[in-house]
Amino acid sequence: MNLNILTIIFLMALVTFLTRLTPFLFGKKLKDKPFIIYLGNHLPLMIMPILVFSSLPPDTFQKAFNLKEELVGIIAVLILQKLFEKPLLSIFGGTFIYILFGSILNV
Repeated sequence: MNLNILTIIFLMALVTFLTRLTPFLFGKKLKDKPFIIYLGNHLPLMIMPILVFSSLPPDTFQKAFNLKEELVGIIAVLILQKLFEKPLLSIFGGTFIYILFGSILNV
């Protein structure tokens, strides 16, 4: 392997390690800050739409009136999140319904 590639891999591993270590180093100092409390309360909800829309196929919004599977999956995620407020359940449940609904339509 080239030395440049190994250097880049090492630097990226170091940056990743440091970003994972940061909350443990500064967590006690930041715990009572209003902005951190706000992020803790609202960030999980802000991430849900990002996860849903980033997981859609690239041509989702280019297909005219052919969004059945995607819309059913999105609606399922929203309903599950509203009912149970458990992000993992919403993600996995919505994915399962999306796959199930897609396989039923394509049969």
